[in-house]
Amino acid sequence: ILSGCAGTAVTIGRDFVRPTQETLKLGETTYSQVVQLFGEPQRPYRDVPRLVDGKPILNIMYTYGSINGEPLEPGILPQRIMHLSFLNDILVSQMFTSSFKSDHSNFDYSKINAIVKGKTTRSEVIQLMGKPSGFYIPPIVTASKGVGYLYTTTRIGEKPVKVYTKSLEISFNENDVVSDIRSSWTK
Repeated sequence: ILSGCAGTAVTIGRDFVRPTQETLKLGETTYSQVVQLFGEPQRPYRDVPRLVDGKPILNIMYTYGSINGEPLEPGILPQRIMHLSFLNDILVSQMFTSSFKSDHSNFDYSKINAIVKGKTTRSEVIQLMGKPSGFYIPPIVTASKGVGYLYTTTRIGEKPVKVYTKSLEISFNENDVVSDIRSSWTK
């Protein structure tokens, strides 16, 4: 759809900067503080609650894409997406993905097999996989905390437009040792 728009300033959503863990603190940051920082979330993603362990979780999303931005890979729409989840208006997860070259969230999926449940520590995961693009606390994860990696691309030269996603979610026990690993890759 957007490939015929080359040369024009076509954007989707409003631009934002990837938040730090200090900007958005799990278990502390409120929904209203997020709105003060980033504005109202985009519809239709706002006010779509889901149940996690019987608890209502509010999920919101911010997106930005620009056909004139510099993508990490040729042929993709450079875009940023931030998913945030709240329990009782308190942040319990944040996930960021970007295909912009400047702040991409791409990671080496082939390294996942080096992560061993019950053995690998949180610091070893981060040393192996790099800076996480997501962070979770209960009830989003059943363990004491978790980190995630997410990379999504939208191929704009293909018909129909195709979206590819690779994700990794790792939970840690109270000793910061891996307690669960979930991954997927749609090619």
